[in-house]
Amino acid sequence: MSGETKGPFMMRRKLLLAAALLLIALLPALALAKSSKEVELSALAVSPSTVYEASDPACVRWEKVDRKIYMFLPSGFDSTSLRIWFDGPETVTIDDKKVKPGDLVSCFVPGEKVTIEAGKKEYKVYVMQSAAVASIHIATESGSVSKIHASKENTESGQVVIVDTDGQEVVRQAIT
Repeated sequence: MSGETKGPFMMRRKLLLAAALLLIALLPALALAKSSKEVELSALAVSPSTVYEASDPACVRWEKVDRKIYMFLPSGFDSTSLRIWFDGPETVTIDDKKVKPGDLVSCFVPGEKVTIEAGKKEYKVYVMQSAAVASIHIATESGSVSKIHASKENTESGQVVIVDTDGQEVVRQAIT
């Protein structure tokens, strides 16, 4: 009788061991699949080198138009010394150089295209810069103007910054 109980017990034990080994073998593939989802670049912004927070209204965010990505820099931004901000991956690669949020970059040259690699995905960002035009930057509490655009009656608190043509702040004020 002990031979009968030992047979099914050993079979179950071997099956459990095989399942555990299969799971261990698949873990790296599952981790890789998860990490490839996590590296998608969900937001990109640049700011003057003197700005130290991505939430600052002086940050300029990317614009997606007809499947293209644009970065519209105000005339006062020095494109040779911008601070980069992004959401998604911990680092991105620009011109074979790893960059993390808050780093200074000089790659956003007006009239040029910047290729940003996040994981296995590439983003081509077309850089444009206005000439001698002041700019207004608005940052809402939600981080978006979608609520305001949805209805004329909607309001949202935030902050406004007005920058002159030389890149100097002339107004920085809370809005309610």
